[in-house]
Amino acid sequence: MTARFLDIRIGEIELRALLLDERAPVAAAALWSALPLAGRARHDDWSGELARLHVGLAPSAIADLPVPYQHPQLIVLDPATGDLAIAYGQGRLQNGFGPLPAVPVAAIGADVAPLAGLLRQLQFTGAAPVRITASTDQRSPLAEAPRPPGHRLHVRLGDASVAAVFLESVSPKTAAAFRALLPLSGTGTNTHSSGPLVRFWNPAGGPEGETPLAVEPPERGEVVLRPGYLYYFTSPPWRGVRIAARDATVMRNAIAGSSLTRLTPFAAFVGDWSGFRAEAERLQDEGAKPLRFEGLPE
Repeated sequence: MTARFLDIRIGEIELRALLLDERAPVAAAALWSALPLAGRARHDDWSGELARLHVGLAPSAIADLPVPYQHPQLIVLDPATGDLAIAYGQGRLQNGFGPLPAVPVAAIGADVAPLAGLLRQLQFTGAAPVRITASTDQRSPLAEAPRPPGHRLHVRLGDASVAAVFLESVSPKTAAAFRALLPLSGTGTNTHSSGPLVRFWNPAGGPEGETPLAVEPPERGEVVLRPGYLYYFTSPPWRGVRIAARDATVMRNAIAGSSLTRLTPFAAFVGDWSGFRAEAERLQDEGAKPLRFEGLPE
């Protein structure tokens, strides 16, 4: 199917988004056929750093696979209300009774920091007007979201490789400690309790394949892990690297109701990493694959 794009205006912020036809064909088709849409954005009461877009879509039965967690560039549909929603930070669509099914319908391109600033202020300013139309540009790809400057590294999983940048402005101590270990080779597997994460097993790290970093106290962590980011898990005897290479997720054990864990983001993929994602998706069927990290020349 030919890619389809949306123009979205929230308050004074203008965005361009890709309709996720392959991911959620029924919801995407319903959204497209309802264009143009107009309404208002309001900060949600229960969902952390997340705003709802009330644009007049009708509630409907779930026809596409929802995602359990959301990340800042993803627009999701709440089928029960017809609302769209955007997480601008650590947020998850839910109500007072718990998490809600969220169908991914569009992905925003370019820099979302101005949008995050606007949505965060909705608690103080009240609702902002929203308008969604078919984009006037149906040819250009989405602009890549900017990454902060930093040293680069190369990550290779099986036959797939991708460039990444250290998040030195976010987690400088963790980034520096990991960079000092490069090059580093081991094994990548899926995880058994934390959703779509790739776990790095260090052959020098004992039975749990640890890669301990001398960073005390740990730098600020995140609960909702964003796709395309590399994280450091700080708790022994499982210290080491986890890569969110597919969808947003969280880290927890297999016990229902267990507490969630904060991991420190220290690097992020740059450019096209779809091949790495596909390789990560095959881990459950094909088993462990070689995983290597190398520094790139300046």
